[in-house]
Amino acid sequence: MFWGCFAGTIMMMIFVLSLELPALHNPLFFALLLLVFAAAAMGFYLLNRQRARSAVLYFEEPVDEVITRLGLMSPLPPASSAKGSQPTFPF
Repeated sequence: MFWGCFAGTIMMMIFVLSLELPALHNPLFFALLLLVFAAAAMGFYLLNRQRARSAVLYFEEPVDEVITRLGLMSPLPPASSAKGSQPTFPF
């Protein structure tokens, strides 16, 4: 697929080059070439503008954020159930 597109691009470049080289030496052909490119650019601009104005945007609904708790700051078990005499923290 890549090599097919690559070969097509090279063939298109050769075709456009065969049009541009004679136009560089003749002012009438150069003006005609500029006119064709300007018309193509204006056509693409208008087409893109029309499609952009008629587009309908669909947004997803915002997802509620879920905060996962690891439980690292949970209070220690009471001293009576803990092995040995370990200090308990109030947080």
